[in-house]
Amino acid sequence: MGGQESISNNNSDSFIMSSPNLDSQESSISPIDEKKGTDMQTKSLSNYSKGTLLSKQVQNLLEEANKYDPIYGSSLPRGFLRDRNTKGKDNGLVPLVEKVIPPIHKKTNNRNTRKKSSTTTKKDVKKPKAAKVKGKNGRTNHKHIPISKQEIDTAREKKPLKKGQANKKNDRDSPSSTFVDWNGPCLRLQYPLFDIEYLRSHEIYSGTPIQSISLRTNSPQPTSLSSDNDTSSVTTAKLQSILFSNYMEEYKIDFKRSTAIYNPMSEIGKLIEYSCLVFLPSPYAEQLKETILPDLNASFDNSDTKGFVNAINLYNKMIREIPRQRIIDHLETIDKIPRSFIHDFLHIVYTRSIHPQANKLKHYKAFSNYVYGELLPNFLSDVYQQCQLKKGDTFMDLGSGVGNCVVQAALECGCALSFGCEIMDDASDLTILQYEELKKRCKLYGMRLNNVEFSLKKSFVDNNRVAELIPQCDVILVNNFLFDEDLNKKVEKILQTAKVGCKIISLKSLRSLTYQINFYNVENIFNRLKVQRYDLKEDSVSWTHSGGEYYISTVMEDVDESLFSPAARGRRNRGTPVKYTR
Repeated sequence: MGGQESISNNNSDSFIMSSPNLDSQESSISPIDEKKGTDMQTKSLSNYSKGTLLSKQVQNLLEEANKYDPIYGSSLPRGFLRDRNTKGKDNGLVPLVEKVIPPIHKKTNNRNTRKKSSTTTKKDVKKPKAAKVKGKNGRTNHKHIPISKQEIDTAREKKPLKKGQANKKNDRDSPSSTFVDWNGPCLRLQYPLFDIEYLRSHEIYSGTPIQSISLRTNSPQPTSLSSDNDTSSVTTAKLQSILFSNYMEEYKIDFKRSTAIYNPMSEIGKLIEYSCLVFLPSPYAEQLKETILPDLNASFDNSDTKGFVNAINLYNKMIREIPRQRIIDHLETIDKIPRSFIHDFLHIVYTRSIHPQANKLKHYKAFSNYVYGELLPNFLSDVYQQCQLKKGDTFMDLGSGVGNCVVQAALECGCALSFGCEIMDDASDLTILQYEELKKRCKLYGMRLNNVEFSLKKSFVDNNRVAELIPQCDVILVNNFLFDEDLNKKVEKILQTAKVGCKIISLKSLRSLTYQINFYNVENIFNRLKVQRYDLKEDSVSWTHSGGEYYISTVMEDVDESLFSPAARGRRNRGTPVKYTR
């Protein structure tokens, strides 16, 4: 076929055979040959289309496979990896089977678990070297489990104490069975948490917060996981407000129903114990701890409805007899509270406003920029402390969801302004519901709520209010766990005006591993970021139980010299840092 040639179609795998002078050679080509040539041409075109599609698929697979190659500037999360122990090296730890593991009692374990647990969306972080061991009576005892050989050897050398003589001091300080961890971390108040002027000028509470008894009937998916919403056959009890005599909240008391999502009996127990830990002066707190708390805890552990209601009634009677002014004077003097008090208070607000409509938060595209997830209270408290967020600071959450991080920063740290921006419609609507319930509950407990502001149903990209506040922010939170490359670039642009000293919290590093200073990015704020990686503890986020990692990036005054290319570093022989100038 001397008149034929090969024509490339910009695809190394596909070629089409053609003849440019078919008309002039009709006499030399038979009809059968012509038909065969046409069939070959059609087949070649089909192969070309398949080859093009196949090559694109292969190219996409190769790009995904090489995504975490250093040249792409991405890195795999390392939080789930375990350190390898060298063979034969004694690391001071003993195998799991050598640990002291408490026995599990099926009858009492479930009840005590309900006491301590919050919800499926808000979990408490477990302490590494402490465990709560169940006794025969179903109560929770706080014991330390030795995890190293040295600790076990030391424990063996100690002589066993006679029954009733061990830990007498601790027994006097806290009950053995509790709804709240009395030995948990404390929060040093950086600002006056309780609004004393408001409490002294208002003796009557006029707010209308959402009642506990309405949660099961108002929720489209009842929080008790029961289809029976009839309250006529259920025992109810009212809990007296500790600050306002005219307000009582009604609860359903039913130990037989499932309480996997919301447990009203546990909430009552926590509120009564916080009365002892936070609100009551010492003489009344001791009286409550000695007379009412033991019966309250015992009736809960034994699922004794009558005894539990009786303990609530005794508590109500005691609170009514305490002079209100004594409680207010006490609140004016306290300088620390249990850290869990803020977490449980916010959980009460969350169960009233978010839980009944939580299904709305599932309306998103998986693995997109709009996936909803929450950072849990214990992690937020830890990271706020690491960033030294304090009274008078400005806090911003880019992608604030239902506003959990924003309101916790306001209450826990006393920020002058806590600001959140959220684009999703459903999350924005729930933010408003939660904030309204929060304001009512703060008034009910006499707590001061500093300035909180939201930019709802708007993106933080090209947002005038965000651009206005970025230069004032002391701490910025960006949950960029699932942000794509395009959105990360936009976040980088937004952060350009952050001030020196500003700390940025993120779940993925804002700056890629291969980032370097060059002629085109000399003024980029990423040149002055000091990026620090930390291990994320288990139960820190809502979408996984496992740990991971997070980053705190601090805006520095000087350029990070490690970002210079090797050639640029070689030309600089002085040890003085590069000053940032415009």
